[in-house]
Amino acid sequence: MLLPLRRLSGHLSRAVALSASADVLLPLRRLPGHLRRSLSTAASNPPWAMIYRLSETPNYTRGASFSLAPPPSATLFSIPERAYDLEERKRNPDRRYVNVHASVVFAASQDGLLLLKTTRIRLSAHTAAGLNLARPTEQEAKVVMEEAVEQEYVRYVCNPITGQLVRLPDYLGMKEILQTATGLLTQADGGHGPPKRYAVVELLELNDEGRFVVFCFSSDTGKWDATVRPSPLQPGRVMRLLNHEVLAFGGRLWWVDVSLGVLSMDPFSDKCELRHIKLPPGSVLPRQSHAEICDLIKYRRMGVSDGRLLYVEVSMEAPYQIRSFVLDEESGRWTLEHQVSLDAKERPLVGPIDPLNADLLYLNLGAEVIVSVDMRRNRIIAQSSVLASGIQPCYCGSNVFLPCVLPSFLGSSQIPGKKGAPKQQTLADALVRSDKC
Repeated sequence: MLLPLRRLSGHLSRAVALSASADVLLPLRRLPGHLRRSLSTAASNPPWAMIYRLSETPNYTRGASFSLAPPPSATLFSIPERAYDLEERKRNPDRRYVNVHASVVFAASQDGLLLLKTTRIRLSAHTAAGLNLARPTEQEAKVVMEEAVEQEYVRYVCNPITGQLVRLPDYLGMKEILQTATGLLTQADGGHGPPKRYAVVELLELNDEGRFVVFCFSSDTGKWDATVRPSPLQPGRVMRLLNHEVLAFGGRLWWVDVSLGVLSMDPFSDKCELRHIKLPPGSVLPRQSHAEICDLIKYRRMGVSDGRLLYVEVSMEAPYQIRSFVLDEESGRWTLEHQVSLDAKERPLVGPIDPLNADLLYLNLGAEVIVSVDMRRNRIIAQSSVLASGIQPCYCGSNVFLPCVLPSFLGSSQIPGKKGAPKQQTLADALVRSDKC
């Protein structure tokens, strides 16, 4: 079913989930050979998933659970209840208190591993009685944080196919080191096959000091390290690293400021130098406030697509101009790839970047419908209602869907651990030991 872009608004009221057709077959020409072969032979799962990044409901299994679905349908996930807190008190609940659970997927590696954080907030039963903890409003969420008796944060690397979870240690006892500006990069021996090591990196800017603190966890050492690096930005300019996922691409991690550009680094290099590339000409904006950047990120997004770095933006006024640019890494220059016009009643939100096809774009319309747009043919080829996935529109912003490729080797590979050490502790290992206590 192909719908012209200019007829889009008339079809919103009839939003239905459409099954994938021949129109959605994705070219794999620019992907690395090993990943291209892996994706094309993964028959039981879609080649990639559009993961809804938030989950409030724990499951009662020993691993993470993902309801994998082909885009534009969303993939939902849940985390075992004990992944939120492995302490003894979990087996002896206190009726005076209520536990509130939440988990968020921060980032995906280039070969499908995920970085996530679980949060357990402990409230008094009296406070919790007056709150809608299943779907809290913004004000209720504020009350939860202010009235919390206790907060527990646990971080994991996750295999979305097997459900394996490997817990990351805290950095020097700092529970809240892992924020949204954190990425996950993997390496495979010889550049082929399952990953043999990974790095988790958070970038923290020291305001107005022209420096960044780089927190890096290495699976080879099993430890966190912190280094300070000079900022490659112009004096007085800061990076607004809010809500946009950190990208894994070309052996580097990429931090995105949708008003300015990207910073990248190779965490496996001894130098760990930061490089800066600005957005395309005309897209760079003056320094933005927190509120401005939170609004801007709805209409701008960067991602990895078809083996290249892709940047997408939507104009402010109707008819809305949607433009996509691809980056030439050697020159650091952007080239306009596509530009289409969309005559919609509301300004569309930019959804996840298709990792396999730079001609396809996902848009969030009216917070209720996700559409797949063929930018080359100027057509809508599929659409899906977020309500059909069980997602409430008020929890459906542009950046809540994370693209994740699903190579077939994920189904038979383990998350790598420390070199020369015994098998790395997984959640299942911890649960087995706790059951014997």
